[in-house]
Amino acid sequence: MYRILLIVLLLTPAVAKGEPCLHGRGKSPQEKVRRGLALQAMRFVNTAQMRYRTTRRVSTDRGERSFGTMPEILALADVTALMTGPLGQGLSFEPWTSIVEGFELRLTTDGTTYALSLTDENDPCRFTLFSDERGVIFQGQPMR
Repeated sequence: MYRILLIVLLLTPAVAKGEPCLHGRGKSPQEKVRRGLALQAMRFVNTAQMRYRTTRRVSTDRGERSFGTMPEILALADVTALMTGPLGQGLSFEPWTSIVEGFELRLTTDGTTYALSLTDENDPCRFTLFSDERGVIFQGQPMR
């Protein structure tokens, strides 16, 4: 019984333990900067997708393919210029690295739509920004 209790306690998420969220009230100046960079990264990807859509419309048997994967959108000349501009400042575009340190980026597309999320892996509450092809950015965290 004690082994089972120990395993349950070890597997209990940090949120249930009451660890403070990094993006809640009283967040540190460093977390404000990281959160700002995360929002900037979301704006960057949404903007890059719109530029990709404008220049790369392709008709397929499933309809018009308008959105790309990260490698596809980053290879576009218009987006390369965007990377070196103000919207790209402070972000990492190296393969296999986080676009913002400590955040996990997920981009899924079928070509006609896309879903984008950026989750803070350092935050016990897993603060997340998310968006889609409509370009509106939302924020959230798991229910407690």
